[in-house]
Amino acid sequence: MKRYVIAAITCIALTVGVTPATASGGLGGVVQTLTGTSQQNTNTAGDASASNANGTSQSNDQSQTGSGGDATTGDASTGGAGCCGSGDATSGDADGGDVTQSQEASNTSSTTQDASAESKAVQVLPVNVAVPICVAKVCDTGSVEQSNTNTSGDASAKNVNVTDQSNEQSQTGTGGDARSGDATAAGSGDATTGDAAGGDVTQSQTASNENITSQKAEAVSEAVQIAPVNVAVPVCVAVHCKTGDVEQSNGNRSGDASAFNGNGTWQSNEQAQSGLGGNASTGDATTGGHGCCGSGDATSGNAYGGDVDQSQSASNSNTTSQDASATSKAVQIAPVNVAAPVCVAWHCKTGDVEQSNTNSSGDAWAGNLNHTGQSNEQWQKGVGGDAATGDATSAGGCCKPHQPKPRHQPCDKGKPKHEPRHGCGKGKPKHRPEQPCDKDKPEHEPEHGADAESGKAKGGDVDQSQSASNDNRTGQTAHAASTAKQEGALNLLLEPWKPKPAPPACRPC
Repeated sequence: MKRYVIAAITCIALTVGVTPATASGGLGGVVQTLTGTSQQNTNTAGDASASNANGTSQSNDQSQTGSGGDATTGDASTGGAGCCGSGDATSGDADGGDVTQSQEASNTSSTTQDASAESKAVQVLPVNVAVPICVAKVCDTGSVEQSNTNTSGDASAKNVNVTDQSNEQSQTGTGGDARSGDATAAGSGDATTGDAAGGDVTQSQTASNENITSQKAEAVSEAVQIAPVNVAVPVCVAVHCKTGDVEQSNGNRSGDASAFNGNGTWQSNEQAQSGLGGNASTGDATTGGHGCCGSGDATSGNAYGGDVDQSQSASNSNTTSQDASATSKAVQIAPVNVAAPVCVAWHCKTGDVEQSNTNSSGDAWAGNLNHTGQSNEQWQKGVGGDAATGDATSAGGCCKPHQPKPRHQPCDKGKPKHEPRHGCGKGKPKHRPEQPCDKDKPEHEPEHGADAESGKAKGGDVDQSQSASNDNRTGQTAHAASTAKQEGALNLLLEPWKPKPAPPACRPC
């Protein structure tokens, strides 16, 4: 949008000067003196200025601290020491508390600036006409000064934008410890699982900055003068004639034009992650029975250290478009100066004639200034949880060598009449049982039960991922033009024929 600060348009400026006679005389007078004539047409446009200034600041500060709860114990135990086996300890898992953290930060800024300044002066057909007429014995015409001036002021357009975007993120996570995950059977019967799992840590951070800046500055200083005309026709008819000086000028000038775009963009992302996977102190699955019928397998005693999974993603995107245009333009079309001093006398003297047509354009300057700073700082530290032990053990012995019969027969319908007070593997029974009733079993069984099938210990894994991206696109266009154009300039001086003085007449004798 163009704003005319001052639009001064003069369609026709017509000044006609006919200077009257002063002193005594006239046609039959003795002395006639004409006063000077000053004529001026002036058209001036003031200065034009347009300015946009913008400052944007955006920031996100995020902090997370998480600690998973500890699992002090996860024992599942059976303490029976029956003859034919006690129940299974099916599960004794201990799970340290997991920590899951997620952060997301985003800054978006869009700035559009348009500054337009125009100072325009238009002068069309300004006319100055001076016709001093002097008829006397002694004639003196005054000076004639004529001018047509058209001037536009300075035009200045400016856009300034500053954008500051930042994201700061911090995460600290500690997975909970699993102190014990034993699954024990103190009689017979399987301890099927006794897993201890340290708490996992999962952290995720996403930061994004996006800025779009569009700037356009346009400054125009324009002066247009069309057909300025100056006419001076001093006429002197006398015995002694003197015409004054004639000064004529047509001036057209445009002011300076300046367009400027300035942009500064700073984008930064700072990310920090620290994760410690929870420890699994023990994950034993044990059977310690000394029952008659053998002890069961410890099928699983896994210990898993807590895993650490960290992910960071940072992105900066900036688009800057700048367009600056400055034009200083002066156009003068068909300026005309006409001076026609007419002197008819015995003694005739004409004054000096000075004529000028001036057309000049001012300075034009267009500039774009852009500074973009982008940075990504990422930091990750992950420690996988330790698995101190993951043993799966079976320590129970089955039947001892043959013992003398106790007072009470142990086998009554498949079950001893008196059971021991303590579970297998934790003390000898008060009344030692006899040989079990199962005649298919050998008289002496081995001291240890079946194999411990699994006792894995696995340290926690660490998985870290970082992604950082900076994207900047800058387009700048600057155009400056200073133009002075003059067409059909004409200076015309007409000095008509001056008659020679006649010889003196004969006097009668």
